[in-house]
Amino acid sequence: MDQHHAPAVARAQTLLENLRRTPMRTGCRLAERRRLLKAHIESAMEARGVPDRLAARIAFQLVLKCSPSQLGDERVWSALGSLVRQDVERLQQGLRLTDRLIRVGLPKLSADDMERLFNEMQRVDAKYGRTLAEAALDGADPREMSRRYARAFTESVSRLVAKNPRIARTLAGAAFRSRHPLPNALEYLSRFDALVHEFQGDVAFCADRRQGRIHSHPMPFAPRARSCTTTTPSSDS
Repeated sequence: MDQHHAPAVARAQTLLENLRRTPMRTGCRLAERRRLLKAHIESAMEARGVPDRLAARIAFQLVLKCSPSQLGDERVWSALGSLVRQDVERLQQGLRLTDRLIRVGLPKLSADDMERLFNEMQRVDAKYGRTLAEAALDGADPREMSRRYARAFTESVSRLVAKNPRIARTLAGAAFRSRHPLPNALEYLSRFDALVHEFQGDVAFCADRRQGRIHSHPMPFAPRARSCTTTTPSSDS
């Protein structure tokens, strides 16, 4: 990095850090000046190889959260694009994240933070850790959401494993996003047991049937009154 570009890169890094300090904002109509500023930032980032929807998402948050004087100029926005593109490539190659998860996650967390989150969830459960981490990225605060999901998952597993260790994690994985994960997981087990009884103890058949339903419907057999998804993805712009 030459001395000419170093200040722009440092300022771009500061913008990203400031962007991620507060929750994503939505539903704001931009004034003309900010709308044009967003378009310039977005264009500069796209020119550095940032996917257009991610560039639009970051530019929108920047013009909402920062004053025009804080945002700098074309050199800063170009440096910003280079930094984001590097993170995109790192997440594609390292964590193998989809474009959607990168678009949702990068405005909230750096690549370092996202890798740390995935590692933490893998330590919670080797099989379902990635599922927990991916779901957490949709939350307004992925770190807090990951802790909530991990707690819901482990509490459900600890209760279910004594009753049916073969499917404890499958049922906990189906229920962790709901408002009442443990009661839902226990109800799933009750319905599974009913299937076992219906098919005269053919557990292998019921497990195949049950898991097929879980994979097709992330919230199977959930009570209407207490089942709901607790996170709402932020809008792109």
